[in-house]
Amino acid sequence: MKALTEYREAITSSELREHPRFAMRYAKGSIRKTGLFSSYTTMNIIDISKGGIGVECQKMLMVGERVEVKVGNKRYTGQVVFGSQMLGSRQLRIGIQFTDKLGISDMLFFGAPVQIAMA
Repeated sequence: MKALTEYREAITSSELREHPRFAMRYAKGSIRKTGLFSSYTTMNIIDISKGGIGVECQKMLMVGERVEVKVGNKRYTGQVVFGSQMLGSRQLRIGIQFTDKLGISDMLFFGAPVQIAMA
């Protein structure tokens, strides 16, 4: 009966994260679905970690879709793992998990502190 009486706290999303996030301000990039006929749409970068990126954009992307993210002259591929519309806005908040984890140089390129880049 212990299992029925045991209290378990809800797991927060930060506890599920493999890598620490770095908040971005005023950073922009482009995003598109992978494929021959997909075009890029402007996005605002919210946060980034070695494993993924959080963005805001107006392009409708579904969870599970493969995407390409372009920031400056660098391109990264990944899969949409989260998406929701922001209240009172046409913007969508999207979480993307990268296919390959970012390296130290990529994290430093985004301006992450050394302790986050090395984590």
